[in-house]
Amino acid sequence: MGQRMLVLKSTYTDLSDSDHSGVLHVSQVPPNPAILAPGPALCFVVIDGVPSVAVKVMVGSGQIESQTVEQVDPLPESKILL
Repeated sequence: MGQRMLVLKSTYTDLSDSDHSGVLHVSQVPPNPAILAPGPALCFVVIDGVPSVAVKVMVGSGQIESQTVEQVDPLPESKILL
């Protein structure tokens, strides 16, 4: 089984409340099937080399065909809310 790792740009907003929650903003996958082919994939968040539990995602329509490409929105800046 072929595997590849795709690192996406991300930013983080720390909500700084009592439960230490935050929001991770992640850019979309580049619209290039040579980088990540349409179909099922596993998504991990890796922090300091430790991966999360995988989440199954569907890239594109899952079919080998022309895929819909949406405009890439800029990520918000990383910030800590006090």
